[in-house]
Amino acid sequence: FDYRQISQPVGNGRYGMGYSDNGIMMSVNGGVWHNSFQYLPPETWAEDYPEWYTPDGRTQSSATLGQNPGQLCYTAHGNEKGTYQKMIDTAFEVLKKTVDANPTLSNVTLTQEDNYDACDCDACMAEAEKYGGSVNGPVIKFVNALAEKLEDYLGDTRRVTISFFAYRATAQSPTERNSDGTYSAIDGIHCHPNVGVIIAPIEATYSHSFYESVNTTYAENIKSWSAVCDNIYMWLYATNFAYYMFPAGTWDTVAETYRFCKENNAVFMYNEGQWNTNAVSHFSKLKEYLDSRLLFDVNLNYGELVDRFFANYYGDGGEALLLSRELADGGYKDNIAQAQYWPKKLLDGWMELIDEANAAIEPLRASDPERYAVYSDHITLESLFPRYALISLYSGNYSSTQLQQMRVSFKEDSAALGASMVDEQTSFSSVFNTWGV
Repeated sequence: FDYRQISQPVGNGRYGMGYSDNGIMMSVNGGVWHNSFQYLPPETWAEDYPEWYTPDGRTQSSATLGQNPGQLCYTAHGNEKGTYQKMIDTAFEVLKKTVDANPTLSNVTLTQEDNYDACDCDACMAEAEKYGGSVNGPVIKFVNALAEKLEDYLGDTRRVTISFFAYRATAQSPTERNSDGTYSAIDGIHCHPNVGVIIAPIEATYSHSFYESVNTTYAENIKSWSAVCDNIYMWLYATNFAYYMFPAGTWDTVAETYRFCKENNAVFMYNEGQWNTNAVSHFSKLKEYLDSRLLFDVNLNYGELVDRFFANYYGDGGEALLLSRELADGGYKDNIAQAQYWPKKLLDGWMELIDEANAAIEPLRASDPERYAVYSDHITLESLFPRYALISLYSGNYSSTQLQQMRVSFKEDSAALGASMVDEQTSFSSVFNTWGV
């Protein structure tokens, strides 16, 4: 892929895994993603120009998510009071300052707020009907207008791509499916050459690839966007955000998923994982390693990559841990923190494999203590999941003394390794308070 955005922290410095430190996207008034209100903040403009925002500025879905309410209205409610051009010009002033402040970057976003909303004013609904149910017609026209103004401003000195989200309410492309299975843009709508779409199929099942029938709807939508946009950017998902400490089994499908995206003209890949914690159990380091290789060549042999990772990341302990990885599955969106998915016998067996891995590296304690310490930390990180699952799902199987010892040990190891979050919103400190440790 031409552009690769890191998700989970790799901790390898400036040249780690071929990623840049700061990503490839400009920050717009402090926001890289979900930044439409950074361009046109409601607290500044909504009183004088309420037509720039969704009716009433709020819906129940926004309130439920706890995110910013509402979205921009990309028609200005049908150009009420003639303010549509004013809206474009105001957003462009922010865009121009952002581009001027980032002379080394060539990508900037104008992306919707993180909720389930899209504007449902009469003008936007009329546009959606025109474009086969897609609400993206007005979005494309608005961003195209910004791209044209920016192109005029920059001239031949520089090219900057402006990208918008195809996400949740805005997922659908303004296309129609042809009899031969290809897609055509409705009414000839097309993105400016300097406009990109960031396709984020958050509802897809990432334990299966996009070649599989369970993901047909999302695969077809990805294909359809190429009829509308020349710059396809992909935002995928590699974790279960509600259950950080339980496996989301996306390892075995990632190579095929990347191949599918590359075949369908993707130039950018961001596979979001556990972005706000420094250490993740259940082989998320394998995901990082696969990204470090597959994002540069989607045709590498997946099996060879896995074998190389386990042999080098865990040393002689890798053989036992490879067996434990094969026991891990877990879903992307499902409630996987349930005993029915993780029988105690399975978790106990996993801990036995952890013990085998530690025994395999034991000779290094004397012969190469520095290498031993590295492997030991890596193995301990993988032990955090089964230990947490045993504590949280089977606490009644242990005496109060045993359970307290397990909790204290888990707290010490997770803190030492930097595993700080139990889910996207909750830190382990609150869990430890509940545990009384």
